Amino acid sequence: MLADRCGSLGKALAAVGLKAIGAGLPHADSTLLLDWAQVTRKLGRIPTSGEYYEAGSFSRVPFLTRYRHWKCIPQAFAKFVGESRTEHEWQDVLDLIGANDLTQDEPMKRGKFRRRCQVYGTARPANLWGVIDAAGTGVRTGD
Repeated sequence: MLADRCGSLGKALAAVGLKAIGAGLPHADSTLLLDWAQVTRKLGRIPTSGEYYEAGSFSRVPFLTRYRHWKCIPQAFAKFVGESRTEHEWQDVLDLIGANDLTQDEPMKRGKFRRRCQVYGTARPANLWGVIDAAGTGVRTGD
């Protein structure tokens, strides 16, 4: 009945001033990154995925979907605050990110299979293979 009147449960909740939360609901990058930053601020260090799981509001899945590797989240956050011009508000977290970069031995960059952080922002791969075709549709082309 709500879906008939409002179009969806999410729209019905929004109409009465509530926000739909839970598994399977999409969240903006800003929502995820700000929650990660609040956990970082609370801990006083860059959280591991386990620490974030205990203290944060989301699972690690939406982060890994967007940023591929847990160690890429600080870079994504730094880019986000730079683009939103809120560096002054998050300077303590940015300092932690900078200190972590200086002390990190960067194990992801060693070995035969190097992993690089790619901060996608709004344009990111649309499939599990991380492939975007010439048209930008994210369709996997022939192997």
